[in-house]
Amino acid sequence: MAALQLLVFDTRRGNKEGEENDKVLAGFPDTVSLLQQSSMAGLLQGLLLFTANFTTDPHLQWDVAETDSGTWVMHEAEPHLWFAALAARQWLPRHTSEHTLRSLLTQAHLLTTALCGSVQAMLDKDPGGGLARAGLQAVVGHLGRALGSPASWQHRELRNPLGDASLPPLLQLSSGAALAVQSLCNNLLLANVSGRQPVQGMLLLYGPYLLWSTLAARDTAALFALLATGLLHATSTSKSCKPTNGSQADGVNAAASDGGSPAAVHPDLRALDGGWWQQLPSGFLVQRGAKEARAAATAAAVDGAAQPAVPLVHLQHGPMGQGQGQVKGQQQQQQGSSGGDGQWVTHHLLPLLEGRLLLVMLLGTDTQLSAELLADLHDWVAGPAKQLATQIGDEVRESRSEASHLPGFRYLYQDSQQLASRTSPRIKVSAMSHHARTLAAAVRESLGAAPGMTALAQERGHAAAGATGIDSQAAAGAGLLRVASSFGARDSHTPDPSSSGNGSGTRSTGNCDGCEVLEVVARSSQDCWAYAAQPGGGRRLLAVRERRSERDLPEAAGVLQAFAEDNFLIALSLGVGMAPKLYAALFCVVAALLIARQLSTPAITIVGNVTIDLVDGKKALGGAVSYAAAVASAFGVRACIVTAAAPDVDLGTVFDGHDLVVIPSSHTLVFEHTYTFWGNHRKLRVPAQPNVTLSMRHLPARCRRARTLLLGPLMPADLDPASFVVAQPWWHALVGLPWQQVGLMAQGLQRQLDASGRVQPLRDPSPLLVDALGASTSVFLSDVETDTWPNTTVAQLAHRTSRFLVTRGKDGADEYVGCTAVTRHPVFQVSAVLDTNGAGDTFATAYMLAVAAGHASPVTVAHWAGGLAVSKPQACKPACVTGALQAGWSTMPASPRHGWLPVQRLLLLPPVRQLAQLLGLAAPRGAKAVP
Repeated sequence: MAALQLLVFDTRRGNKEGEENDKVLAGFPDTVSLLQQSSMAGLLQGLLLFTANFTTDPHLQWDVAETDSGTWVMHEAEPHLWFAALAARQWLPRHTSEHTLRSLLTQAHLLTTALCGSVQAMLDKDPGGGLARAGLQAVVGHLGRALGSPASWQHRELRNPLGDASLPPLLQLSSGAALAVQSLCNNLLLANVSGRQPVQGMLLLYGPYLLWSTLAARDTAALFALLATGLLHATSTSKSCKPTNGSQADGVNAAASDGGSPAAVHPDLRALDGGWWQQLPSGFLVQRGAKEARAAATAAAVDGAAQPAVPLVHLQHGPMGQGQGQVKGQQQQQQGSSGGDGQWVTHHLLPLLEGRLLLVMLLGTDTQLSAELLADLHDWVAGPAKQLATQIGDEVRESRSEASHLPGFRYLYQDSQQLASRTSPRIKVSAMSHHARTLAAAVRESLGAAPGMTALAQERGHAAAGATGIDSQAAAGAGLLRVASSFGARDSHTPDPSSSGNGSGTRSTGNCDGCEVLEVVARSSQDCWAYAAQPGGGRRLLAVRERRSERDLPEAAGVLQAFAEDNFLIALSLGVGMAPKLYAALFCVVAALLIARQLSTPAITIVGNVTIDLVDGKKALGGAVSYAAAVASAFGVRACIVTAAAPDVDLGTVFDGHDLVVIPSSHTLVFEHTYTFWGNHRKLRVPAQPNVTLSMRHLPARCRRARTLLLGPLMPADLDPASFVVAQPWWHALVGLPWQQVGLMAQGLQRQLDASGRVQPLRDPSPLLVDALGASTSVFLSDVETDTWPNTTVAQLAHRTSRFLVTRGKDGADEYVGCTAVTRHPVFQVSAVLDTNGAGDTFATAYMLAVAAGHASPVTVAHWAGGLAVSKPQACKPACVTGALQAGWSTMPASPRHGWLPVQRLLLLPPVRQLAQLLGLAAPRGAKAVP
């Protein structure tokens, strides 16, 4: 028997006598005949049918079979399509587990879909199976040869108990570096090269770690597998993927196809081979040996038909745009996890290497690749990429440790829903003793099947325990700690006592039938501790700590749980007791703080500068924040308002009832209004501006908690909008926290001053506006700002946002919601229009409040508020806007849904309010300004 066998088979094929060979789609090695492969496929299918009788899960995707000579691991990558691996016991390296084999099979399927598309799509295109066999055989053969070579990274992965080849490892960044990454992606996705935007999707990597992706989770994992195999871990002399026509394996599998199948075309797998890549002087990576690539290297003028050689990749969902990369809807990720159905799109893969920063661009197949295009893209990205690589490198060096290393621990964190992981650097895992790696592999196996596995693993675990006579007392001797689950699940396999050494204790749960091993703590005879946790939601953590001072179970459990909570927000009780009264008291304090925090959180935080408007020598208070405060008062919500102004400014009464934070400034923003004699055309001049640019750091903690944030810059220097559009922390998605919705009244970002201080419009989207785009951003502009833009610019920008609205005066407003088509909404009819000042600010504020309240049609509420605002004269504004909205409240469009609006009217009990104020969770009552 071969030391390693790989097999891909279709359970729907070859079920008739004489057609058994048609079941096999690919196999490794070449020395195993097709007859042997088909016999093995039939045996495995029979095993699957037999075990299906003992499980209630209709969506079984994994199965494992243990024999005296080896281990079978099977993975249903797509419906009815199984990838299988048989590894002989004497061949498997030390510390190899079935988890490792599973991840390598998953990676093989990811590579297949990235280079060839889904297997089912290939079978649909060629029912005879020749096309699918060509692609699968090439990938399976590549993986088999790599696993047989001790120098390959896949073979090294077999020896890594803290690895998962199927999940991209993430690298956590500081907020500054994360904003720089987001800005680089935004600018490159919007880069206009020769009149078009060629970049349709992006991945950013630093070394072997993923930083950012604009793709769905499954597409990200597939492309990362391709990059890891061909670039990150490849050797420059590898030729194993070079296409070979007429090999033995190809001939065997071609024979399985029926005579009517067209000749199989060998897929281009050069992207898997590091020897086929070369780096141009510009930093771009293209495939070696192409005449066009050499022409591109010199950046010389070439014929328009010449193209640099870059691989084609297949995406299941296609690029989603900036801001949606690592957090896509859970439903879409689950639909794409199998790699079967979906709309597959082909793209050119163009990487750029700058130091350790790898920037991977996806270009449409309709993009004409040329030296000129590479030169133009290089002009866009070279400077920011170099700066970003330096910034991240400095952060890593300042940490005085390897990237992603957490001192004192070796760990693996997996999130199967987000299809990502965090793990210790490979060099740190290699430094672990063999004893520690053996313990890590045993504890990892003790959690049983991967998240999402069915009851089949439970039955096998119970049968194995019964056959070997292992009971709960024996598990205690192995150093395992079981914790009962409140919702029930399965037992686990027990690590080999010889590897675990002396156990430090266990918490008994009685009869463990129907229990789930949520946590495992094991101690070896050489004072090595291992901890595994499975908190649900597809998450897992395995941590190892050796040669440390912990001597007993409670002490070690406390250290390991603190590590899990501090770094991964995994909090599970190990049952190390506390008195019930202490629990009750702690619960009451926490509940009081949570209530105080929730009810003291402002409904909306409004950021922007107040203005002094000079009209015919008369002063009046203005600014977007003034109108926004008036609208919030009319809606009955309490807002936190952050503005910059001089100490002597009179803010009037419009901010009464709100939490007002005034940042001291040398001047208050002043606008001089002049009107032409022939009409109502207004001109603005700015004689004074504050010397403060507002940013997120100016917001008190209580104001940052608002779920809605409204920005109202009147000039570009008023505030830094990108600082407010912060990428959602990875743990927010894990714990299910909602996004903070950001509304951007962007008129002020589209302005500039001439030499005399007069306000002039910009003819293109400003960089400040582009940097502020994101998946949670709603942008508000008028046709005055957007009519000078190219026709498709608004739609392209809207694709990067949650909502994009363009008001058009009496003609209504255009609303873009995500990727949907634009919708024109009519205005709210009023008897007379007296003054349009503040109409846009009123519109935007009402819109964001309606969205937060769950109104079915927020744009109708916005038009209603704007219509009532323009029916009031300028002399009484902005204060009279509140009265106008309250008087016309009965005419507001109704909605069956309600949100937090009524909650804001509740009052905290005096003791709770005092506690909240003492801890800084709520603003002091009556406080109006904070210097």
